[in-house]
Amino acid sequence: MDTSLAEEVLAAWGAVPSSCKSMVDAAGRPNLATANGNGGANYACMRRMLCSAMLETDCFSDAVSSAYALDETEWLDEFGVTLGRPLQGLQRDPWAHGVYARLYEKGLILLNPRGNGAQTVDVTMLGAGRFKHFWGIQDPVTNNGANVTTVTLADAAGVVLVNRLRLQDLSGIVK
Repeated sequence: MDTSLAEEVLAAWGAVPSSCKSMVDAAGRPNLATANGNGGANYACMRRMLCSAMLETDCFSDAVSSAYALDETEWLDEFGVTLGRPLQGLQRDPWAHGVYARLYEKGLILLNPRGNGAQTVDVTMLGAGRFKHFWGIQDPVTNNGANVTTVTLADAAGVVLVNRLRLQDLSGIVK
């Protein structure tokens, strides 16, 4: 998905984009359709595209823009986070307050679509004391290692959270 389509899709988001749905449905199992985006050094934009792709597919590919040399690789701190396998299927419906969520073995993806306004969600609904921000260097305001019980997402924002607990401590939380 190119940047203009991603922006168009996010602007029209009422549900997860039909273009992504049809791409994923056509790809079959496993869900390895790739959503491309290019946010460059705009970490919030790249994070939003990554979270959007991870709700609908099982991978993400960032396209290198003409502003970068072909031998440069764009990197997000989020690319180094090990989330494990998804514990839920593809997410096509909002979880809470219009915010989308997908639970993984070792973390959680949250995405607040464009036009939904800033939203605060209570992640303890998915397991008390379970999540925290990971430590990152590119955007230390967001990726600050802090434990969370609630997360406030700006309009058109995404975040990757990691588990504070081991997977065996979570039995009974995920259905």
